[in-house]
Amino acid sequence: WSVGAAFASSESAATASALPAALAGALVLMGAVSVLGLARSLPVRLAAGVVCALVLSFGFRQIILPGAHGLFPSSEAAQALRANGLAARPLWVLGYRETSLVFLTRTDAHLTYAEDVAAHAAAGDAVVVSQDKLPALQELLRPRGLLFAQGGNAGEVHGLNLGNGRKVTLYVGVLAPN
Repeated sequence: WSVGAAFASSESAATASALPAALAGALVLMGAVSVLGLARSLPVRLAAGVVCALVLSFGFRQIILPGAHGLFPSSEAAQALRANGLAARPLWVLGYRETSLVFLTRTDAHLTYAEDVAAHAAAGDAVVVSQDKLPALQELLRPRGLLFAQGGNAGEVHGLNLGNGRKVTLYVGVLAPN
């Protein structure tokens, strides 16, 4: 566990991994369009369309989606909870109101505010907190002798909040004694 949270951005790493996926997707799409353009008769065009759809589907599922981590921050946060051994602990979520995280973890997760966490959470509880809410959380936890300790395994998640279309940075960790 690293005490506190690092605010360094890893967007360049996310962009670098997304570029090969985008190029692979473009190549698959260009191949599909060229095959359909070369076919002359209707049965050949239909067969080519089916083959192209299968290739595009495979390419999308096997090449593009695995490289598009930033589209699923809830999934990555849930994976980070599991990677850090926090999946079975009480879960507090601050600044990220996507119910998909609840469905990916458990239904007793608390989607709440920093004041609620500071008043009711205990040392050892798991926390997913957005970057903009972290300073307030740390400040409110200090009088109780607690602090947020970021998980060492994928404890920082960058992505696109599909609910509001904004970029989001989430920190996954645990409440620890100060």
